[in-house]
Amino acid sequence: MQWNETCAESKNVAIAPTVGRLSRMLSNGFGFASSSSSAFSIAEIAASERQVLLVVLVRLAEHLEDHVRVHREVTEHENRRVAVHALRLRARLRGVDTVEQAVGEADHHAAAGGGHGSIRRGDRIHSVLTLAKRARVRRTLRFFLTTSGRLLALASALAVALVLVDVLIGLPVPWWAALSGALAIALAASAALALGRPGTLLDAAREVDTALGLKDRLSSALDLASRDGTDAFVDLATVEGEHAAKQVRLRDAIAIRLGNTWAAWPALAAVAIALGLFAPRYDLLGSRATQEVAFERESAQERAAEQLNEAREELARELEAEDPQLAEDPLANEALQTLDRIAQELEAGSEDADAAREKASGALNESARQFEERAERAEMKKRATDEILSELAPSSDSAQGAEGGEAGETEPFDPVDALREDLSQNDMEEAARTLEEIRQQVEQLTPEEREQLRRDMEALAKELMEAAERAEQDVEADREQERSELGDWGVQEDDAQDLQGEPTEEEIRQKLEDMGFDEDVARRSAKRIAEREKERRAREEAAKETKELGEELENAADEITRDPQEQQPPSEREGEGDKPSETRDPGQKNDGATQDDPSPESQTEGGEERDPQGENQSEQQQEQTGREPGEKPDGQERQEGESEKQNTEGKQRQGAETPEGTEGQKSTSKGGQERGEASDQSQSNNQDTAQQGEQRGSGEAQEQGEQRTGAQEGGEQNTQQPSGAPGSPDGRGQGGGAQDETGGGQGGLEELKERLEKMSESAKDADRLRGNAEKMRGQAKKMLEEMTPEQRERLARWMQEMQRQDNGPMDFDTDTLDARQKGESDRVAGETFNPNWEADRTADGAVSERSLADQLREAARGNERAIEERSVPAKYRNVEEYFRRAIERAEQEKQAKPAPAAPPE
Repeated sequence: MQWNETCAESKNVAIAPTVGRLSRMLSNGFGFASSSSSAFSIAEIAASERQVLLVVLVRLAEHLEDHVRVHREVTEHENRRVAVHALRLRARLRGVDTVEQAVGEADHHAAAGGGHGSIRRGDRIHSVLTLAKRARVRRTLRFFLTTSGRLLALASALAVALVLVDVLIGLPVPWWAALSGALAIALAASAALALGRPGTLLDAAREVDTALGLKDRLSSALDLASRDGTDAFVDLATVEGEHAAKQVRLRDAIAIRLGNTWAAWPALAAVAIALGLFAPRYDLLGSRATQEVAFERESAQERAAEQLNEAREELARELEAEDPQLAEDPLANEALQTLDRIAQELEAGSEDADAAREKASGALNESARQFEERAERAEMKKRATDEILSELAPSSDSAQGAEGGEAGETEPFDPVDALREDLSQNDMEEAARTLEEIRQQVEQLTPEEREQLRRDMEALAKELMEAAERAEQDVEADREQERSELGDWGVQEDDAQDLQGEPTEEEIRQKLEDMGFDEDVARRSAKRIAEREKERRAREEAAKETKELGEELENAADEITRDPQEQQPPSEREGEGDKPSETRDPGQKNDGATQDDPSPESQTEGGEERDPQGENQSEQQQEQTGREPGEKPDGQERQEGESEKQNTEGKQRQGAETPEGTEGQKSTSKGGQERGEASDQSQSNNQDTAQQGEQRGSGEAQEQGEQRTGAQEGGEQNTQQPSGAPGSPDGRGQGGGAQDETGGGQGGLEELKERLEKMSESAKDADRLRGNAEKMRGQAKKMLEEMTPEQRERLARWMQEMQRQDNGPMDFDTDTLDARQKGESDRVAGETFNPNWEADRTADGAVSERSLADQLREAARGNERAIEERSVPAKYRNVEEYFRRAIERAEQEKQAKPAPAAPPE
């Protein structure tokens, strides 16, 4: 071998020991840096032997390089250290002309490196590291561009196919979404592959060495720099690698070029876009329509759900702003809950958007209709209340003076006249203010004025209750008349009562059809019966409310004349009636009082006694006011004719049993009829009114207390003796029951004021309810804004049908009113002409000579039929009231018309 020849030539040289040592080191695997004892250093060779050693080393390096080239495939595995040491040796000797330069460089590195050669070598290959990192980035970018071009081309081709499918049969997604998705997936996959295999720095350096022919300088520097220890060959390799790295142009080593795929995929994508935009659509399988419907349905559901939520919130704000208490209204809560339920169904996907809008609109319209029905009932009730209260007669000072006895007696308290006027006009708000004035001034009144005020208020209360009773009687008479009309149609009495008791028009219609009536006749009759029953119930409610108002007014009147001691709680007045009383001096009466004076001058406070005349007077007053006006005595109903008879009998019995001087008491106020009746009732119960200082039995006191106030239970009245003993004003046994509950003072007036305020608010319900109905109809209209024309038309037909059922005109026979006058005669003001009634026409076709009352009555019946059949809108219902009153006035004038005077002789 060449190596052996080189060693033989060097045997005669003085460096033979060194060459032999080097030969042994190479034979052992070239362990130049295996240990410190066997490390080879040029510095150990004498100067005289260095020239020969240089030649040997050159020959050795050449031999190692030849070995590496011949056995390159082995270098990577078994003989890697041989190749590495050869490269080191060659690098160290390259560029060194003399042995002195090599030795000097080796000594310099040996002295400066020490044990930290690896760190310093790492610092000295900065350029190599930078170049390797840049090379790795360019390799990654080149891989990404190459891979992405191929994948984008495939994705574009796939997109073209998908667009064609969309053109022919339709895709579940839009074509642009398919194209964008395919390209995005291709880019994402390319980026993932490029970042997933970036490669090492050594691989990048080797590629640069190969591309530029650097004979592994860069890769050797990177690989040797990572090793520890001090080695001259490693230092030489790093220095050479740094020098080469500074001269490398990386773009020449790793060029980045876009392949043909980057021209192919944009073209394919353009084809896909052109097909998606301009190609006509076909629906070969019919799936396109289904997909469009599904997509539109989903988007419409989202919009409808948002619209419902907005409408619900807006409606809740409007209703709460209108009336905070409306949030507790069951009807409003039901409408809001319906919107919430529909919105939840939309969000769950179980309800179609248009169907949900239609359902929500229908629910809001239904709620609005119910609000309007409530408003209509409130208006009916208000009209009935107006009619009942309009019967209150105006106060007359002369009439009150006549009932009081003498002309100079106590004058009426003016606020009562104002209260009467306010009630007759159904102005409850003003009536409450008037009552407040009375309450504030009552403490400043004299006993005479209080007594007069009490009588006036009791008279007003009696008128209210009598008007309420007349209204109830009119309602019953109207029901009886309707039953009679139904009987003329062949309806049995029990069936007629059942029809009047049915709550809805539909149920009445169904019953009439079951009875055999024609469908059209049953529908019209059911509407008429239902409307009349609504009006009757409204009048009943108004009558009941008026009667309660009269009762509270009477209770308030009872408390006006009470002394402060009697207005104390029962605990302070317990056992007061059992104390012995003292007779009050008749001289304490007012100067203007007479023996027949009904004013309570002989009344006492606490347990003081009265004289017989005062005792009888107080007993009589107690009996006269011991029962509410209009109350059914002994459980029997009083009719108007019977009440007058009982009134007369009561006055006679009272006059016979009452001592002289108290007769005038029987006519002290407008409520004299009731007091006479109460006196009659007290006589029938064997009550002694002439005894002085004797208290009534507890059972009688309980009965009278229940009739007067109804404020205490029977047990309480049996165990207590209130101030209704002979020592109390006007002798009322249990008149203070209501006052005891209020804790004294003017509790009755307060309760009456609250009643008036409540009735005032109730009178405003119609406007409030109609306002709520308008708000709900406005929200229902908004629900229809996004509905299809077909759905709007269908809903419009439904609303028209509902309107026709409620207020719309219907095609029925109508009556014609001929209001022409015949010449100068005033006998005929109008003619009701019905083309269907030939019998009504005169022979010559002229206007008939029937009386005005008959014509108006017939016109009123025709007007009533028109209203029942809704040929006339409901808002013109006052026309019916006009004709009714016109008939009454005509009949009154007819009755009051004097007999014709005898002709002159």
